[in-house]
Amino acid sequence: FGGICKSTATGQIFGYYAKAGVDNLTLRVQIRRDLASAVRDHIILMRVLERIRGQSACLDFTARVRTAFSDVLEEEGLLEHNFLRTITVSVSAFYRLGRSLYVTRSSLESALEAWRILDVAKGAAIVSAEYTPQKAEERWCRVREAFVQLQTTSGGLLRPQVETFLASMETSYRPLFERKVAYLQRRPWKSVAKTTAKTPAETRDVQTVLLRRLEQALRNWRKDVLTEARKRRRVEAQERREKTNQMKRRLWDGKESRVDFERRVFGR
Repeated sequence: FGGICKSTATGQIFGYYAKAGVDNLTLRVQIRRDLASAVRDHIILMRVLERIRGQSACLDFTARVRTAFSDVLEEEGLLEHNFLRTITVSVSAFYRLGRSLYVTRSSLESALEAWRILDVAKGAAIVSAEYTPQKAEERWCRVREAFVQLQTTSGGLLRPQVETFLASMETSYRPLFERKVAYLQRRPWKSVAKTTAKTPAETRDVQTVLLRRLEQALRNWRKDVLTEARKRRRVEAQERREKTNQMKRRLWDGKESRVDFERRVFGR
C-alpha cells in the first residue's frame, strides 16, 4: 500500500507526501508544498523498497532496511531526517482486539528497534494444526507488554494511560472474543468425532472408496440436472410473462382512443 497523500485540515491543503509500507513498517516522507516533489520522493521510496526486497532473505530484516536506506539516500545526496517524517510499526492484535496496534517513531533506527521488539514478542506464526487458545493468549500477553513498554519508554505516555487504552478496546471486543473462543473450543471435538467415525477397515477398503466416489459423482450429476431444470423453468416462466404482457398490450383498456390503439397495435 502507499502512494501520494494530501496533508489537509479544515478543507485546506498544506502539501503532499509519499507513503509506502513493507513488512509491518509504514514509511511517510516529509510534506512537500508541490506535488512534483512528492512524486520524486515516492520514486525514491520505491527504490528503497526494491532494494529491501531484492536483498538476500538470509539477512535480518532490520539490516536489509538499514542498508537499503543508506545506499539509496547516499546516491540521492539526502539525509534521513530531511527525507523521512515518521515510521509506523504495526503488530496484529486481532485475537483480543479485532485490530492491529501501532507504534510511531520519528527516526528509522528507533522504528527498527520497535519492530524488532514486537517481532520477538509475537514470535513465529502458529500453524493451524498447533493452534490453541492458550498459545494465542500467551502470544497476546507478550505483544501487549511489549506495546506498553514501547509506548511508555519512547512514546511519551504513562503506563496507566496505555493500560486504560488497551483495557477499553478489550472490553468493547470481549463479546466477539468470547464467541470466537467458544467456537475454537468446539472444533477439537468435531475433529475427534470425524476421526473416530472412520474405521481402519473402511480406510483400507478400496471398493468402499470407489463406491463413495461414484456416489459423489452421481450426486454432482443430479445437482447439474436439477440446476438445468431450474434454469429451463425460469426461462419458460419468463417467456410466459412476456407473452402475457404482449397480450395485455393488444387489449384496449380505454385509456387511449380507439384509433390510437389500433394504430399502435395493428399499424393502421
